[in-house]
Amino acid sequence: MTYDVVVVGAGPAGATAAKVLAEKGRSVLLLDKSKFPREKPCGGGLPVKVLKRFPYIETSNLIDSYSCDGFVYSRSLQHKVTIKRTEPLIAMILRNTFDAGLVKLAVQASATFQENTKVSHVNTHEKNVQVVLAQGPPIDASYAIIADGWRSSVAKQAGKQQKRTDCGVCVFQEYPLPQSTMDELFGASRPIHIHLTVLGITGYGWVFPKRECVNIGLCEFRHVPPPQRTNNLNEQFIQYLRLLIDSHVLPKDFPTNTPTQGGVFPTCALEPLATKRMLLCGDAGGLVNPLTGDGIYSAMISGELAAETLHQALTTRTGTYNLSLYQKRLNQTFGNDYKRLFRFSNGWARNPENLVRIFSKDTTIVNIALNAVTSTGTIQTYRTKLFSRLLWIYLKDRLGMRK
Repeated sequence: MTYDVVVVGAGPAGATAAKVLAEKGRSVLLLDKSKFPREKPCGGGLPVKVLKRFPYIETSNLIDSYSCDGFVYSRSLQHKVTIKRTEPLIAMILRNTFDAGLVKLAVQASATFQENTKVSHVNTHEKNVQVVLAQGPPIDASYAIIADGWRSSVAKQAGKQQKRTDCGVCVFQEYPLPQSTMDELFGASRPIHIHLTVLGITGYGWVFPKRECVNIGLCEFRHVPPPQRTNNLNEQFIQYLRLLIDSHVLPKDFPTNTPTQGGVFPTCALEPLATKRMLLCGDAGGLVNPLTGDGIYSAMISGELAAETLHQALTTRTGTYNLSLYQKRLNQTFGNDYKRLFRFSNGWARNPENLVRIFSKDTTIVNIALNAVTSTGTIQTYRTKLFSRLLWIYLKDRLGMRK
């Protein structure tokens, strides 16, 4: 059978693309090398702006819990930004059920899903693509969407390869606990805890309480100088757990010798993300927030935009549709913001002690920052307001110190 589109990779990017294409009446085949549900290295914190753009996530019951409050700590723990909200600050998911749920929605929209199927490479021709499998006959399609993750083998075969230095790494573990214990430790608001540059790493530590488990991890950005590191994140993870116990975020009897999981994610987008008959989405295209490491928001948007672009290309049927419009739409939505954030992310090499101290004294700037984080708009919308307020607080702070 010849398909309109073959999607390689059934994570959030690929599943979203397949769903959108199927809903538009296109014949689409979704492939993944794994059997679903499958585990995926992830903290499981979902920005609420994802829910605003894709409301069916909530209506399909793919959210595990919500966190309304949060705390952001300086490295010394002497300063803390407290966030209290009546609405969710972040939604918590379990990646095995979340990803499987997105695939189910794509199948319900009439996409064909084929798991346990490894793709060797994709041959691009003048009027079609041929997806070659590790086992089984090749598959023909008009177009292909590549969404098979970090350092995608298919993207590499097509000449699109990410630098090994443009990445972040994380170690984490998810600890199952009875809901009653979680209620006792974190309450109904399930506050998150973020420790900036904790233990001197160029990144942060996190505590994400969910309904019946708590996800704890460290994230380090390897594209930030210095390029040579001797940090052993597994050893530092144990130190982080002890810090959380000493600061009463975790109970005294919390286990500190549990093996960790790990993952790698890109921090710089590939360009261009389009060839004549193939589009790159999600981690395969390097589409991850380089300041936070969040990739689900950009993955789902890139899948949606890729699907809409190919639907328009199939509609024209002239063979002259410019797929580079996909890149333009991405840049307008979040790509240009990510380029700015990539430059800002060098700040992870500095100690944010004073920044946390300044934010802890001013609720207005905290609210501006929260609006920027939770909004589906671009950073440019809030940039002037944020920096103006930050400058005013800084000057006020300096004058107060002189007095």
